[in-house]
Amino acid sequence: MADFVFDIREVTRGGFIAWEAVEEGAAHVIDLASPTLIAGTYPEISSHLKTQHNLNIDVVYDAGQGDHLVGQTWTYQRGPNRVIIRDIPRTILRLSGLTA
Repeated sequence: MADFVFDIREVTRGGFIAWEAVEEGAAHVIDLASPTLIAGTYPEISSHLKTQHNLNIDVVYDAGQGDHLVGQTWTYQRGPNRVIIRDIPRTILRLSGLTA
């Protein structure tokens, strides 16, 4: 059994709000660039697990598989492997550079 833990952080990319996932222990940084933000769905992390760890794990929330959310932490149990994603509240709009 292996745990794969990712921390989500907000960054600025090209002057816009963006997010990335950092894999704990491996320091892999994954751009979360999916055009659709669906809670509990992380296609970029699924792709990363396949290319970096040769695991075919679909990181999509499914209560029927025992997935759960506590606070901002998603946990996905897939066979002997567990994916833990420590997400953050997402900012979707920021005003800056305003003058009085």
